Amino acid sequence: MIDEQTSVMLILGVFDFIYGLLQVGAVAFLVYITFKLWIKYKRLIFLSKVRWTLVEIRIPKDVFKSPLAMELVLMNAMHHGGYGEWNDKFLNGRVPQWYSLEIASIGGNVYFFIMTPNKFRGQNLKDLIEAQIYAQYPQAEVTEVPDYTEVVKMGGEDGWGIFGTEFKLKKADPYPIKTYIDYGVDRAVSLDENQKVDPITGIIETLGSIGDGEQLWIQILVRNAQKRHDDSKKRFGKKRAWTEVARDEIIKIQEKYKPKDKEKGGAPPPLMTFEDKNIVEALDRSMNKPGFDCGIRALYLAKKGKFRTANITATLNLFKAFGSESLNSFGPRNITSFDFPWQDYSGGRVTELKQEILDAYKARSFFYPPHDSIFNWRAMKKLDRIPFVLNSEELATIFHLPGGVSETPTFKRSLSKKSEPPINLPV
Repeated sequence: MIDEQTSVMLILGVFDFIYGLLQVGAVAFLVYITFKLWIKYKRLIFLSKVRWTLVEIRIPKDVFKSPLAMELVLMNAMHHGGYGEWNDKFLNGRVPQWYSLEIASIGGNVYFFIMTPNKFRGQNLKDLIEAQIYAQYPQAEVTEVPDYTEVVKMGGEDGWGIFGTEFKLKKADPYPIKTYIDYGVDRAVSLDENQKVDPITGIIETLGSIGDGEQLWIQILVRNAQKRHDDSKKRFGKKRAWTEVARDEIIKIQEKYKPKDKEKGGAPPPLMTFEDKNIVEALDRSMNKPGFDCGIRALYLAKKGKFRTANITATLNLFKAFGSESLNSFGPRNITSFDFPWQDYSGGRVTELKQEILDAYKARSFFYPPHDSIFNWRAMKKLDRIPFVLNSEELATIFHLPGGVSETPTFKRSLSKKSEPPINLPV
């Protein structure tokens, strides 16, 4: 028999043990938080030293190129970079380099821009971007321009009305959107330009319909796809590439059609449906192209008295043409509005959301502080800024220079072709 004193001692011992565990847990939690804050601090220092250049791209009206040309630019110029060695990541705050692909309508005039860091690890990235663009679009004009976003400010008499949203994929990353290959743009070389169907045309037409005193901006932030997906085997701290997730999705579909054990008298498996067959083929094609982590946002802006609510719907539907019911499509997130009036009685939260998304756009910030999801509680709402993957084919579909198929009069092209000087030109 255990006497009363022994029982009390055992209970006290259990409490001492639990108290010791709590102390260890508290120390571990503080170490974890300190580590996270240290990484955030070092990254902020690293990011503050990055210098950016905005370049505008124009092509002549009579130059026709498949989106494959832009796909090659993206693969050769932007699909690179990682965290480096452990000391680069944890001591120096280094992050994978990123770029901003932008299409902007300013009073209905449509422009294509790329915001690029000047240098990364000693390499001149601006020159690399220009070289790749000229390689695929020899008659293009690439010029350095001032940042068009600087003229827009909120508040005051001259403040702009703003509606903003970001976009996400509705299904898992490996499921592709509808691309230029699905639309047959790559195969339509024999067709007249007016007979081709380029899915980006709808975006250009929407941007071209913006009136005087209005602007509509589209921003696609990209970096080399990182291993950031949770491991299916739940190994601590282990992350997987998006291609591994794609393989799991293929295996999951194929499992439904595996032959069953005949000795158990099981019925033969059904034939793979046409839809599942197409999904498997699309996943397989998708994972065989380089992937980019992406973040997409769009802002509609207008001066006082110029704001048109119809353009809110147009902004939300910008990427509708790229959606597929059986594969993937884009949906809005982080919209600068609320569904119900009691979610924001004073209007202060909406104002903060608008200012936040405007600041994030101007800073070309998505993946890293100060506009990533970690430790971001602005506007009493933790923003959902988890990147998603688009492969080079998908990315080139939503951002490429349209050929003659786009006849929008306000789409800014260069006035004429560039040509090489004659070989007999006297020196």
